[in-house]
Amino acid sequence: DEQFTIKTLKMNAFEGNLQLQSFLDFKAEDSIRFTLDAQLKKINLYRFFGEMNNFSQQFIRAENIDGLLDADIQINSVMQSDLEFIEPYFFAKAYIYIPSGSLVRFAPLMKVGQAFFKNRNYQQVQFKEVKNTFRIERDKFIIPQMEINSNLLHFFVEGNYSWRDSIAIRLQVPLDNFKKQTGGALPTLAQKKAQKSGVFSIFLNGTSKNPEIGFDIDFQLVDAQKIVALENKVRQLGQKLTLMGAANQATAE
Repeated sequence: DEQFTIKTLKMNAFEGNLQLQSFLDFKAEDSIRFTLDAQLKKINLYRFFGEMNNFSQQFIRAENIDGLLDADIQINSVMQSDLEFIEPYFFAKAYIYIPSGSLVRFAPLMKVGQAFFKNRNYQQVQFKEVKNTFRIERDKFIIPQMEINSNLLHFFVEGNYSWRDSIAIRLQVPLDNFKKQTGGALPTLAQKKAQKSGVFSIFLNGTSKNPEIGFDIDFQLVDAQKIVALENKVRQLGQKLTLMGAANQATAE
């Protein structure tokens, strides 16, 4: 038969539940057309990443993440006859929902913490609800802007990661993260700007293990004295980043 269809397959997997539908077309001599729709419920992220060999990427690994995952995943691709995906024809979309979890020794976040918030422990960062719709287009994993509320930091992240281990990520950190945290509900990025609190942007480019770090700041503050104080703070942080970059380069060499 030149076609194979899985109408519905349900199973227990990764300490949760998995349901999938799939279609394979073998009509071409040297390739296989492949589609997949999968629904994941209460999947253990540590086991999921570990047993999937970290999805052949280095950005975030099993040992870096903990929590339970719900997801809806659609894949449309073409494979070679040996079942290897053909990169230019790989497209996927995944809606993910994590009610709570933690990032453990996650290198990009730890680098940001070392530069800007040294009095906070970034070895294990606990975060609240995370949800977003990610896309994979050929070799790029695309992250639309998403909000992260954690026990240490409130920020917004967007960008992309390549399977060749190159990243282009922007973190937007509302400036009142530099103040002592008081708890309670955290406002959105738009609300932060409306409140004229200002946003500090951090750019990570290069490889996931040793990214180059840049920054910019969007002042929305009325109080001129606060602007001067924050400009001085940013200047000091820039000097720290320069020193960190030089140290990383020396280590790499």
